[in-house]
Amino acid sequence: MKANKSKPTIGIINSIGSAVRVKYSVKGKADHTGSTPMKKRKNAVDATSFIGKKVIKLGKKYEKDGLGRSSQVEINTLNHNGSFNQTAKLAEGLIDFRIIGKATPDKLLNDFDKIVKKVKEKTKTKIKYKVISKGTPVITDYALNSSISEVCDQNNIPHIDMPSYAGQDTGYIPAKAKTMIFIPSKGGSHNPKESTKKEFIETATRVFTDLSRTLLLEKFRDTKVVHNMPQLNIADIRSKHLLDNAINQNIFRDL
Repeated sequence: MKANKSKPTIGIINSIGSAVRVKYSVKGKADHTGSTPMKKRKNAVDATSFIGKKVIKLGKKYEKDGLGRSSQVEINTLNHNGSFNQTAKLAEGLIDFRIIGKATPDKLLNDFDKIVKKVKEKTKTKIKYKVISKGTPVITDYALNSSISEVCDQNNIPHIDMPSYAGQDTGYIPAKAKTMIFIPSKGGSHNPKESTKKEFIETATRVFTDLSRTLLLEKFRDTKVVHNMPQLNIADIRSKHLLDNAINQNIFRDL
């Protein structure tokens, strides 16, 4: 699959990510910060800090290997009055893992379990966790992606193969072959300031339309469902005008 990476305006999605979300709780001991030596403390917040640091390290490794990313997104101290002179007895945290490609939830959770065991030993606390969501990444269809790449090349549209770390509705559609195309935008997803240039939208629309036309032609040619098909050469058939006329004349059946 050829990719034109010169200022790409089309992103061809090769993998749709999924979320593996974990909620964990830590039980330590409420000790006085002045009278308790460091090595005897069982600070629940210290445990969350260590977990967060190790999760970031794990996320960077996954990202480098093209498998995902992760981060601790929230921590909370329970039944703590905010006193400076008392270590936290209870704490909990939320972690959001995003995996793509051939990464599996079980492999990721096994890595996280190793983190928990190391932190428990280091902080002398008790840690439990439960999995809130456990999704599996979706590998998009290579043939469809190749067709998109060909359409882009034919129209001299810069493009690049890329994953979507975020989950997408496409990943849940019960279709044999899946793909997606992305276009550049500013501001980032889930951001009120997100915006996309009209020219990018128009380009994506053209790619989608040409891809649909190509797939339709392949469909009726391969399955031989043409009724009273006019004798046209392939160059003529690929003409949008002639194809639209053919559709209006109802020459396709059960496509």
